[in-house]
Amino acid sequence: MATATMNWGTYTTVVRGGSYGVNTVFSEIVSGLSTSTSPAFAIGYTITGDATLFRYNSNTDTVYTYVLRTSSSWGDRGGSVRIQLPRTAVTPNLDEDLDWTLGWNASGEVYAERTADMVFPELAITLSDSIVPVSGNTIATFTFTEAGSATISDFTADDITVTDGITKGALTKVSNTVYTMPLTMPASGNGEGVVSVAADVINPRNTAATATFTYIDRVNAEISLSAAAISNGGTIIAQFDFDYDVPDFSSDIVAVNNPGAVKGNATNVDDRNRCWIVPVEVPQAGEGELEIELPDDAIGFYQSAVRAQVQFAPKITLHISATDNNVIAWVINTDNNGGHEIEIEGDNISSVDVEGLLRPFYHEWVPNNGNAKGMLKILGTPDSFYQNLEFTITATDANGTATKSAAINVVDVAPTISVPSQPLSVVLGLPNELEIPVRNRAESAEVKGTWVGLDHRVDSDKVVIFGDALGNPGVTEGVFMVVVKNQGGETQETPVPWKLTKPSRPTWQGIPDVHRITPSVTAIQYPIVYPYYVYRVNNSFSLNLANYVSSSQSYVLTHQSGNIPPGLSLNNRVLSGTFNTAGTYNPRFRASVGSNIFRNSEAINFRIYSAYTNPSLSSVTGSTRANSSSPWRLYVRRSQTQNASVTPFYPFLIHQSATTNQTRWVTIVFTSDPPGQFWLRDDGQGIGGTFQTNWNILAPNVNNPYGRDSGPNNTRQFSGVYGDLPSNGTYNFRVYC
Repeated sequence: MATATMNWGTYTTVVRGGSYGVNTVFSEIVSGLSTSTSPAFAIGYTITGDATLFRYNSNTDTVYTYVLRTSSSWGDRGGSVRIQLPRTAVTPNLDEDLDWTLGWNASGEVYAERTADMVFPELAITLSDSIVPVSGNTIATFTFTEAGSATISDFTADDITVTDGITKGALTKVSNTVYTMPLTMPASGNGEGVVSVAADVINPRNTAATATFTYIDRVNAEISLSAAAISNGGTIIAQFDFDYDVPDFSSDIVAVNNPGAVKGNATNVDDRNRCWIVPVEVPQAGEGELEIELPDDAIGFYQSAVRAQVQFAPKITLHISATDNNVIAWVINTDNNGGHEIEIEGDNISSVDVEGLLRPFYHEWVPNNGNAKGMLKILGTPDSFYQNLEFTITATDANGTATKSAAINVVDVAPTISVPSQPLSVVLGLPNELEIPVRNRAESAEVKGTWVGLDHRVDSDKVVIFGDALGNPGVTEGVFMVVVKNQGGETQETPVPWKLTKPSRPTWQGIPDVHRITPSVTAIQYPIVYPYYVYRVNNSFSLNLANYVSSSQSYVLTHQSGNIPPGLSLNNRVLSGTFNTAGTYNPRFRASVGSNIFRNSEAINFRIYSAYTNPSLSSVTGSTRANSSSPWRLYVRRSQTQNASVTPFYPFLIHQSATTNQTRWVTIVFTSDPPGQFWLRDDGQGIGGTFQTNWNILAPNVNNPYGRDSGPNNTRQFSGVYGDLPSNGTYNFRVYC
């Protein structure tokens, strides 16, 4: 197989728009290439780059010469042409495809290389500081690698791009491959900046490159110490935390206020340079306070000072105080007033452990004074007795370990009785539950003395006397003699006074009463319609009587006397059902507390009306029907309440010819289904100014609860008259004037 190379012939420089002979040199005579001079580009070749012409010119046995015309606009960075010929384009075939680059720099100096051997310059950008304070500078360094003998040229500040707000300085050439430029940060704020160079901005070519930096207005710093107190010669760890990277932190910028303190080297403990620790050895002798400080702006940025203090003193011997004889007396079923405390003192106590405690006991370590001292709390509420429940305390500090054994005895404390300040009130005829408070645990009790048929039981914190007090009516007061015991001892026989009382009387209240009737002491009479209206047959009814009973004790509600309307019944203090018979009913109900001779109660009467339908008036005769301004009006309604106006009503007027001492009959006919009520009312208007409201009203055919007037000369004024209408029919009213 043949091989091939390319060259510029005798040319060492080129210019824009110039034509030059370039050669393809084969290792032996080949055939198959076009020798036509007419095509703008030689047949068989592929041309890319800054050439405007590449055509055949001439050839010898093994050298083919072509005319290459450079672009007239390749600029100040030079140019290049890549020429490719497939290996099968000639015979014999080439051992590999022909692929060469012919190039020139800005000065026109030429070079020719296999494309595969071309090494284009690679660009790297480094920064003197990646974190920069506002208004500060970082130096950007641009480093190229050269390709072959080509020379980098024409790299300018315009080829460099920076983030808005960043100011570029002058570009300085350090060498043929190294350039530097200062970058100035904005005057305020926090942010991130980028400096970059695009690919192929120099001759011969270059890779793209980017570098990123952060500019900071202020860095927040915090300091914390590994302990608040330490012994002489001990080492305290000061930790500094920042909210931005601080890559150059060192212990040299950390200040201590005691020349006897020794600082170690700073160590970064995260992967972002935001957390640093500095070991500080406190003075070997004496005692006092050591302050560790990071001064203002010490890290090279705006930053406020932070400081912390540690107490140092001579070494403390580790000591566990435990208790007298190392035995804890614990009262059963209590938390021993919040537990038992054991003080432990040492030099920077690091751990406290307890072994051997059984449930329900547990421990809690509460350090104070910077781990130099603390309280070990033994906690729990035992409900069983223990004798010598042993446990072991192990404490460790900076100087070693100490242990101590202790034990718990769960015991009783003798009880005491808290006698109530007032005699216990024993209520006759009712269940009683009277409490006598006991301090410390009550396990058993004896109750003696004057008795009223009660029993007793023992709770952990009281003696309860309970039961129905039947008693002896001749005995009204006395004492219970009480003794309370537990494993810790017993009380003396203690007198607890008591007195007998009758149960409180229940009261009826809140019942609607249009007449404001005052109840009597033993029985309240409410002869009213409840709840104002007549109930119709087939109407449902429900009245919760408990809503009107007030009692501090449990009571029984019963029907005492009087008829309950048919269809209704009393269950669980509720009178309910459906009316099935018309009529007027006066049931009496009683609320009672207690039993037998000790009962206390109060009763109440209700009046309930039941009718079939609303009565209606079909006619009025014997008088003149009049308009609504007539002095007499007849109202037909469902109740006998004498207050609000009710319709329908029929007004009627006495004959205009009526004279003094003259009787006039008015006939009223009802055609509906009474019983019901009627209401006859004088509107207080005279007739012609002659007759006033001194009217005698006779109602012979009805039940008139107000009776009749005594005579024509009586001056009694009637505001109205009402009564029951027991059945359908015609009713005559006689009006005497």
